[in-house]
Order: sequence, then structure tokens, then C-alpha cells
Amino acid sequence: MATPDVSNTVKLFEVATGKEVGSHTVNQLGHLFPLSDGKFLVLDRSENTLRLWDIASHQLVGTIAGVSNLSSIPSLSPDSKLAAIGDFQGDVLIWPLAPGDRVRKLFGHTDAIGRISFSPDGRVLVSSSSDNTAKLLDVTTLSEIATLRGHSGWVQSASFSPDGKTLATTSMDGTAKFWNAESYRELLTLPGHIAPFSEITFTGDQNTLLCRGEDGLLCLWRAPSFAELDAAQKAQALAK
Repeated sequence: MATPDVSNTVKLFEVATGKEVGSHTVNQLGHLFPLSDGKFLVLDRSENTLRLWDIASHQLVGTIAGVSNLSSIPSLSPDSKLAAIGDFQGDVLIWPLAPGDRVRKLFGHTDAIGRISFSPDGRVLVSSSSDNTAKLLDVTTLSEIATLRGHSGWVQSASFSPDGKTLATTSMDGTAKFWNAESYRELLTLPGHIAPFSEITFTGDQNTLLCRGEDGLLCLWRAPSFAELDAAQKAQALAK
């Protein structure tokens, strides 16, 4: 287990005993990435430079210099080979973690990036933005696949379901929306509870949605299946 603290130090603990087994200190702790092999990567944000460290081995994994005005929390691809982060200009930086690979920049949004998420297969990422849209981007070709329009306020988060068939977005307009990740059609809109949702994510078993509101409340909902979402979309279409 790894935990950050206010002194910009990440400490490693053995889960069974609670014993501290290691630590790593950076200049400005930004974010902690758990990896599938039990290791952790830590993002160091200082002096307009991002540094990614393997805190178990204390090895520097990658560096991006000359970055500023970052607006989003970084996202790591499922295979841990890419990191993505957004800025206030609406650009998405894709950061290959292999030594020597260059950072790639994707354009498309006209305002600050909110959240970035990779698809389960790592081939597509979705970015949310204060330009009231979410965009799907092809990681390999660096091209825009689709723009999701329908929210009337800042789209704060966007995430894929574990099977990759559905996208969920939340917005300052007070709603959460579900989208078909293949046809990019809007399937269903859910109203906020009291305050707007700021984040939404699927649990790994795909049966539950975890939503966080601007009022600090956490909500757990049963996640609708793809078939239920498709049926709801058809019903909405017939009602118009």
C-alpha cells in the first residue's frame, strides 16, 4: 500500500503488518498511480516539469519539461504504457512512459480539460471540458473520433463502463448522461440529487455507479445495463 503525505513524501506499507517498507520524496507531489504489478508511479509537478517515478525502485520513468497551466488529474492507460493529462487551453498531452518516446499533444477542445479516461482496451480516451462537451480521441492516430454534445454546462467528468460499451458524463448543468460508446448516441439523462455531480465512475463489476456531488455527498446507484440504456433511448425517441 502507498500513501502520500503533506511533506511530498510517498510511503510504502506492508498491508498485512502495517509496517513501513520504503518511501520516496519528490519536489511537488501531484498524483499517485497504482500499477497492476504492485508497483506505484508518483507524479512530481514542479518547475513546469512533470516527472514520473517508480517509488519502489526510486527510478525516474519519464519527464515532460515546459508544461504549465495543467487543469486535469492525470490518467493512466490500462497497460500502464501511457499517461494523459489536460491543460486550461483545451489540449490533451499523451505521455508515453517508454524511454525515448516523445510526448504527443491533441487539440480539439476550446476550453479547460476536466477529466480524462482511457477505454478498457486503451485505444480510445475520452476528455471532458468546460466547453460543455466531451470528446473521444483515437490514441494511435491522434485523431478525434466524436464530440458528445448535449450538456448545457461544464462537463466535469467522463468515464467508460468496464465493458467499453457505455460512456457516462457529468456536468455542472446538474445531470449525468449515458452514451453509446460505439454510435455516440445519448441514451439516458439522470438529474442530480441536490447539487450537480462532479464525478461519476463505474465499479469493476459494472453493477454500481459511484457519483460524487459538488455538495460533497457520495451516491451509489445500480448501474443500468447496456440493454436497459438502449431500451430507454428507444422509449425516449418514441415519446418525442
